[in-house]
Amino acid sequence: GDTFVLGCDFDPANIFSERHFYSQNPDSMCPAYQGKCGMYSKHCGFKNCLLSFGHDEYLALVLEGHASDVQKLREAGEPVPCKSLPPEAIYMIRFHS
Repeated sequence: GDTFVLGCDFDPANIFSERHFYSQNPDSMCPAYQGKCGMYSKHCGFKNCLLSFGHDEYLALVLEGHASDVQKLREAGEPVPCKSLPPEAIYMIRFHS
């Protein structure tokens, strides 16, 4: 996918891996970041991993900000938009790649 974990080996499933774009990433030169787990402990979970910043993460951050704004409006007794996404949907957007 186009979202990938930093601080460990780059997965061949990453978009454009066959073009060797990732070989120019400084993480590929750091011994601590080599190996399947790199700087992470096995099964640490996505929430504990540093991910690349791309359109998936950007949209997730925008939607989290919207959810926060809606909550503030709700607490102030103001009208709120009729639609917003639950945290599970934002999680799917962030990590679907």
